[in-house]
Amino acid sequence: MKFLLLFIVIISSSCDINNFPTYFSYNSVRITKIELFEFQPVNSNGNKWDDESYPDIYLIFSEENQPLIISPIRIEVEKSNLPIDIFFFTDIISNYFYKDLELFVYDKDELTEDDLMGRSGTFNFSNAIINNNYENILYLENGYLKLKVHLNWLE
Repeated sequence: MKFLLLFIVIISSSCDINNFPTYFSYNSVRITKIELFEFQPVNSNGNKWDDESYPDIYLIFSEENQPLIISPIRIEVEKSNLPIDIFFFTDIISNYFYKDLELFVYDKDELTEDDLMGRSGTFNFSNAIINNNYENILYLENGYLKLKVHLNWLE
């Protein structure tokens, strides 16, 4: 019986509740902005995106292969202007951290079909949860396309 009491005293004194890590749990996430850092300098034919000007860039945010929202167009984006911030007209808020998401970058053309400049590749918000740490930036890179997705985790 003495050994049992001694064992309990040793175990309870060695356990310090203040040394355990604190884990946060969030219910949803908001995209606050997307930064475009790099894009393919020429189209698939090896030509500039626009003959007499710079590309007019916009993003399409897709969830589960369905386009959800389109960003405003950034006019005449030169490589020397990068990175640029891209915002959406409405907030993108999700309660689902594991849905397949993708960003598509387009060049708006007046006379022809818009040009797909690049795509992020499939990702989900859980990619920003690392060892129970909720990161505020999600880095996406696919070929020449480099994006930074800024996140705000919500309870």
